[in-house]
Amino acid sequence: MKIQQNMDVQNSFIQDQTGVNSASKSHTNNKNRGAISGANLTGDSLIAQRQGLAKKQALKVVSDAFGGEKKLDAQMQGIKDEIKRLQDEINEKSADTRENDAKLKELQEEYGIDPDSKEHK
Repeated sequence: MKIQQNMDVQNSFIQDQTGVNSASKSHTNNKNRGAISGANLTGDSLIAQRQGLAKKQALKVVSDAFGGEKKLDAQMQGIKDEIKRLQDEINEKSADTRENDAKLKELQEEYGIDPDSKEHK
């Protein structure tokens, strides 16, 4: 019983396919019939559709890669900005240290403290 059911389904599927093929052939022969082929709804051929899909996929791959590179560039720029800020801070602290050393020497001379004395250390 099951085998007959499967055969019926397969036979009906084959009959449906032949009906579709004959409908698409009759569409080309008789334009007023109203049956259209589902493969050509947009007016493009199957090859053109596949080429369009391939172009879309290639564009997506390229745009994703470009987006990733832009993200990395932004991160790199952020790191460079942070390095620049830290270098400026180091330079500022070094200048402050030099000023403090100069003031210390000036005060040592003013009060007569020997740099090698125990008071200095």
